[in-house]
Amino acid sequence: MKTILPYHHELIRKAIHISSIWMVFAVMYLSYNQYVMIFFIVSIFMIFYEYIRRSENFKWGFIYKIIFKINKCVLRDKEVNGLTGATYLVLTTALCAAIFPHQCVAIALLVTLIGDAAAAIFGRKYGAEGVAKSWVGSMAFFFFSFISVVCFGKIEGYSVDFLMTAAFISLVGMFIERCEVLDDNFTVMLGVSFLHYSVIKWPYILKSCTFTKIYAII
Repeated sequence: MKTILPYHHELIRKAIHISSIWMVFAVMYLSYNQYVMIFFIVSIFMIFYEYIRRSENFKWGFIYKIIFKINKCVLRDKEVNGLTGATYLVLTTALCAAIFPHQCVAIALLVTLIGDAAAAIFGRKYGAEGVAKSWVGSMAFFFFSFISVVCFGKIEGYSVDFLMTAAFISLVGMFIERCEVLDDNFTVMLGVSFLHYSVIKWPYILKSCTFTKIYAII
């Protein structure tokens, strides 16, 4: 039987989650080589962290005691013997940063960080009890993802047409987050990065309102 984190522990978990927002600013204001190198270094650190929390050699060390207290407070059952959500986030961000344009990575991070946090906070507070992914949480995911992506578009100077892209990305991100096949820090981050890249590469298809226009392109 799964152990559900107390709500105040969930808030702590999501506060740590949202603190990763620094990665968005790194992608926006640093060069490609700079932010890829930073994410690579942080990835190495997270791999070391995963090793420490499992290693018998560090069981009584000062670092381990700190890690143990944090883990006891915020880790879910599946993360105790598997990778943590933070590790999935950092490793997937490093992968996406190396592959996709910076705007794709930044938007994917916003959806993964802001949307996921909103889904957990509002879903746990107002959603149906005993349901892993409530629709209240999903609606919160969509709304806050959409707002954060639109704000990013405003800063980047995107046109009004970007509203449709923001809504589409947020909606698909919401459905990806609802799937529990893999960790959502991996699936949402990678899925939204690829989706936005597809929007950039093939914008006409996504803007087409009729099957006739799409058929004409094909």
